Amino acid sequence: MRTAAKQIIEVPSDLGPGKYEATVGLYSGERGRQMLLGQERGSRRYLLGTLIVEGQPNRITNIRLDPPDPVEDPGEPRGNVEKRPIDFGPLVTDGACRVERIDGGVRVTPLPDSPPFEVRLRPGAFGVAKEVTGAKVNALDASGKTIRTVSSPISDGTVILKHDGQAFAHEAKWTIPR
Repeated sequence: MRTAAKQIIEVPSDLGPGKYEATVGLYSGERGRQMLLGQERGSRRYLLGTLIVEGQPNRITNIRLDPPDPVEDPGEPRGNVEKRPIDFGPLVTDGACRVERIDGGVRVTPLPDSPPFEVRLRPGAFGVAKEVTGAKVNALDASGKTIRTVSSPISDGTVILKHDGQAFAHEAKWTIPR
């Protein structure tokens, strides 16, 4: 069984009755800077709650700490929130996806609930022929079934795939010149 540890906070003797914001922060002497934890309050301090001091000046009768109102956790942003193209060598994308080799091409699986984004695939970097003349790209549902074939232009040897935000994944099969 776990029991909660009690923390003693020293209150200045001349503190009068009222409401006070109780904040805390951590400092790393090794790193030489403040550390971040919890609900940030603007200056790398975090709100513990409101300290309620009751009584008369120089005669405190009660002190309690009211916790802050819960804040809805927005969760971590997923994917490339700035929509900035990032070059990974074999591909450049402004989205977030997993890419895996399949026989004759690649499968691109966007992160769940990904908004539309673009992927520029470089087939040569995937170990196929340095030049491709085309690519057949199928949009897939979650079971791997083709739901439609999508247009995928080629520019400077790069296959351009546009994820529409609807497909579960895309498979690109290369057309290699003989």
